Amino acid sequence: MKSQYPLKVTRHVKIWFSRYPSVWMTKLNKERLIQHRNARPKDTITLVSDKKMLNQVAAKEMERFCQQHNIKYIDIKDLEGAIENLPEQYRENEKKILAIAKQELAYSKYITGCLAVASDLLRTLRVVLRHGMYSDTDCLVYDEQYGYSVEPHVRVFKEDFSLKKHSSIKQHPQSKKC
Repeated sequence: MKSQYPLKVTRHVKIWFSRYPSVWMTKLNKERLIQHRNARPKDTITLVSDKKMLNQVAAKEMERFCQQHNIKYIDIKDLEGAIENLPEQYRENEKKILAIAKQELAYSKYITGCLAVASDLLRTLRVVLRHGMYSDTDCLVYDEQYGYSVEPHVRVFKEDFSLKKHSSIKQHPQSKKC
């Protein structure tokens, strides 16, 4: 049976945060983004990050890299405005998820926040998903067998994520390490 929800794999979202203000991304992951761009030159690649975690030199380097490789950049601060443009029924949860992600990033200065948790949270946001399918920087989404559209072999989860339903999501414990 053919899936009702084919996944288009021509729009990609990458999320990256750096714990080191002078290095916006490791050399290996930059090379992976270049490889992805070269393998999929017509695809849209969007990078979500947070410039305020970087010094000016690293922030400028990130901007140049994105321009040079035709990668759209979205700063985490711009997600707040995008959330305000969502239908009202989604705004509260999206704001809460973004707030928790920002809290993780703020705590990362003290090595207690987890950059991966912030990334995991952001990839669930509607304002991020509208830019494409999330994949890790080491993942090139293309397969000769499937081409540019993948038919899932499992049912696609369509229920809205709700913080009210998931009581295990609480304030960040300061002692947690990632």
